[in-house]
Amino acid sequence: MREFTEQFFDLLLDLDGNWRVTTVRSNYKDREVFIDIEHVGKQACCPKTFDLCGVYDRAPKRKWRHLDILDYKTYLVCRLPRVKNKQGKVITVQPPCGGSGVSISSQFEGRLLIFCKQLKIKLKQHC
Repeated sequence: MREFTEQFFDLLLDLDGNWRVTTVRSNYKDREVFIDIEHVGKQACCPKTFDLCGVYDRAPKRKWRHLDILDYKTYLVCRLPRVKNKQGKVITVQPPCGGSGVSISSQFEGRLLIFCKQLKIKLKQHC
C-alpha cells in the first residue's frame, strides 16, 4: 500500500488515474522538496494527433519548478512517457502539471504572471 504522503500529493496535484506520485523527497539543508511522478497507464494521448497510443518508452528524467510548499522550493520530477503515433513518430507526452518545453509547472507560471502584473501596477503607481 502506498504511503499517505504520496496519496495526499496525488490529490493536491489533481493527478488522474494514469499518473501517480511515487515518492516525496526533501533536502532540508537547501530547503527543497522533490515530488517524483510516474505515468502508470499503458496508453497515452499523442499531443500531435490526439490519438490514444500505446506507451513506447520513457524520456530521460526531467524536473519542473512548482509552487513552494511552506517556503521550500518544490520540484516535480518525471520520466515522461513517449508514444509512437500512427505516422510512426515517437512523441513525448505532456506532463499533467508542466508546460511544454519549459522547466516550470503551469501553476508556477500562472503565479509568476499574476506577480508580474501586480508589480507592473505598483511600478506605475510610483512613477
